[in-house]
Amino acid sequence: KQDEWDIADKYIWDKAKEYKPPHPEERVRRIIRDCRNFMAKNKKDGATMRDIGDPRSMGEVADERKQERELEKLAPGTGYKALDELIKGFVPGHLYTLTAETNTGKTALACNFAYRVSTQYNQKVLYYSAEPGNKVVDYFASIRTNKQYDDITDEDISFDDPNIKIYGKEQVETTAEFLSSLSSQKEHYGLVIVDHFAYFTRSEGKDNFYQSQADLLKQVAGLAKSQRMAVLIIAHPKKRDARSRNKMITEDDISGSAAFKQDSTEVLIMTRDVKYKDEEKKDGGFMWLPRGWLCVAKTKSGMNGTIELVFSDRKATILTPEEQATGMFSGKGVEYNAN
Repeated sequence: KQDEWDIADKYIWDKAKEYKPPHPEERVRRIIRDCRNFMAKNKKDGATMRDIGDPRSMGEVADERKQERELEKLAPGTGYKALDELIKGFVPGHLYTLTAETNTGKTALACNFAYRVSTQYNQKVLYYSAEPGNKVVDYFASIRTNKQYDDITDEDISFDDPNIKIYGKEQVETTAEFLSSLSSQKEHYGLVIVDHFAYFTRSEGKDNFYQSQADLLKQVAGLAKSQRMAVLIIAHPKKRDARSRNKMITEDDISGSAAFKQDSTEVLIMTRDVKYKDEEKKDGGFMWLPRGWLCVAKTKSGMNGTIELVFSDRKATILTPEEQATGMFSGKGVEYNAN
């Protein structure tokens, strides 16, 4: 009711102050103005057409861009210096999509991101894991100790990192539970990882799967922006012919690609060298080789490009060639021993 709009105004102002950093006053005023204009122009019987309002002035656009640049300064590093030079770290409010062929190491790379972000000052990571059981702790133990999976001890996996929190699929099973848990966190997380995204729309029928996935993606993108958190989701690619494994996949190869291309601020594509038993026919079985690449196919805050990665044998550790040579990796200005 119009005589209760002042209640809504106060609610918006109070909520805006809770964000870190708080929403700028001009932005809050614009939100309230747009809400009031919408309510005034739409009757109760209700036109469903969205009121797009007046075009923004150059000054308003410039103000928003300045806010985006401030968020870029607050972004935790990815932990990979060469990647940070391309995308400026994990920027609050951005939605990152990571995709790669099956069994190339998507979860291992996501865990490397999580570990490297968690080592940075005042940075926490929230990890949604659809891995069977609690296997994700093996990845973190392998990265932290640089041990092969078979050599990890109970003591290694018992290490409690206060900067990494994990939701297992036994805790969060449905789309509603996922969105509720994501929107109700009391702590601020510098990075949220969803491994993997399709798990939360798995119960939908084949006809509804892609639409449900697209709807969920929009909601996650909105939450990332409104709560100023960086969200990295792992998306599976479409099935391809076995002979295509040594070819770089593209954004169009992501299952449900249109939604990911539209709503992701960054799209990261990982690939690895592959060796076939019959190299001429690209057949007869294959194995992934240690050398790989991470391609930035789309970015909002930086530039497209590719960095080289080195995958470890039966370990979760993933390094750049420079890190492998020096034994050190960087976490936003701090050096860590990779060995």
